Amino acid sequence: MIARNHLTVTAAIRTCNRPAFLHQALESVYKQTRKVDELIVIDDSSDEEMVRQNQRLCRETKVNYIRPKKRLIKGGKTLNACIKSFNMDCIAFLDDDDFWHPEKIEKQMEILEYNKNVHMITCSQNNVILNGVGKELISVTTRNKIPNYQKMLH
Repeated sequence: MIARNHLTVTAAIRTCNRPAFLHQALESVYKQTRKVDELIVIDDSSDEEMVRQNQRLCRETKVNYIRPKKRLIKGGKTLNACIKSFNMDCIAFLDDDDFWHPEKIEKQMEILEYNKNVHMITCSQNNVILNGVGKELISVTTRNKIPNYQKMLH
């Protein structure tokens, strides 16, 4: 099987008023076994102190930081802002409260680079719920089929 040229990857993180979570999301991108070529953060925060913390974190980690002039109120509009801002062949999304398995990008890019008929890859997710006090695990739910993406595939 002949591979496509080495595809470049943008990781796009959308954040809103949660700098502590943003830090974890950034860490999971940096721990990837296949490094991304570009990392951007779209900040839709309403709290100016959170904006300052996010800006500082992005500056310290040398991440491309984007703050829309007008609040997007999360959802699809922030995804669209990410899509308009990336410069690579592929884009991988995560929200500020997500973190990736260290081999996520490597495994997904292997599929994209060796199968010219594949243009989009989704994956399952684990929803982890911790108690707020001691951070003890309460439950883990695995979602293998994510409805919004399933509709796009058909």
